[in-house]
Amino acid sequence: GFSLNTWPPPGLLAQRESLDRAPYFDVVDHVPSRPPRPSPPTGVADLSDPDAFVTGPPHETFRRLRAEAPIAFFPEKAGGSGFWAVTRYEDVRAVSLDQTTFSSWRGGVMLRDFPEDLLAAQRETLPSMQPGRHGKHRRLVSGAFAPKIMRGLEPRIRHLTRRILDQVASKGACDFVTDIASELPAQVICELIGIPTEDRGKIVAWSNAMVGIDDPVVNDQQVRGQKLRHSALR
Repeated sequence: GFSLNTWPPPGLLAQRESLDRAPYFDVVDHVPSRPPRPSPPTGVADLSDPDAFVTGPPHETFRRLRAEAPIAFFPEKAGGSGFWAVTRYEDVRAVSLDQTTFSSWRGGVMLRDFPEDLLAAQRETLPSMQPGRHGKHRRLVSGAFAPKIMRGLEPRIRHLTRRILDQVASKGACDFVTDIASELPAQVICELIGIPTEDRGKIVAWSNAMVGIDDPVVNDQQVRGQKLRHSALR
């Protein structure tokens, strides 16, 4: 067994500059040396490979990790610095609550290693802010999502939902992700913050670009869009 009661072992946190970190947190302490990193069991899915999630979460891999290597280091085939997979609830909770040892601010919350200028921008988002700033910014918007406010918005959200479903019903078929699953939250969010209807497509596209940087479909769309813009500027 391997738990956070005895983890990180002596030496595991050395060489902070090497960015040996997990995708959702970073180790910020220093110790003099580094022991061998616990590897995943043989035969489990490569969690750094998006294809491992094509048919859904690899539940068998996570079951084996929890049983055999609850804290394991995964190298990245694409050449990144690798990441730690923490798979037991108690350990995940311990990491999440230990803001002294682990940081979402230092390396961001994405698996990819970003250059300093992009990392600085990511640090301005709520998930990556340092604890003090995070709390201040969260309090600025939390009142808008109080239960009483949400109850007042319910009729309008129901109206938007019915309108989206009616549009799909009239077609007889649809792409559920494009026509419903992404359309409903986009319309609700845009309505909450006052974005005009004609600009809502841009918000969906920009959101997909932000969270889908490793998705070949999204990247291909971005490349085509850049080519179109360059052609228009000639």
